[in-house]
Amino acid sequence: MITETLLDMLTAADADGAEMRFRWVRREYVHDAGDLSKFGDRVYFGLRPDWREYVSTKVGPWDADRFAGKHSTTAKRFNSLFDSRHAEAVDTMAQDWS
Repeated sequence: MITETLLDMLTAADADGAEMRFRWVRREYVHDAGDLSKFGDRVYFGLRPDWREYVSTKVGPWDADRFAGKHSTTAKRFNSLFDSRHAEAVDTMAQDWS
């Protein structure tokens, strides 16, 4: 199955005139990245832009998004589930909200 997938990728790249290279990396060096790729967030949610505007007019603006990521934040400051260079903190529920 993996061989067929790799061949399909090479065929698709060749059809587009692209070059694709594969390399083997020891598992110990990719273990953390592999774990992240298997994570599924089953409770991901957000507000559509029209609802976000509605909430903002009702409760006022906010300066921190405590349940976000760089790709989904609605504020400059945010907490995320996984550590990132841009996150203010990780694990929102463990933070001091005072």
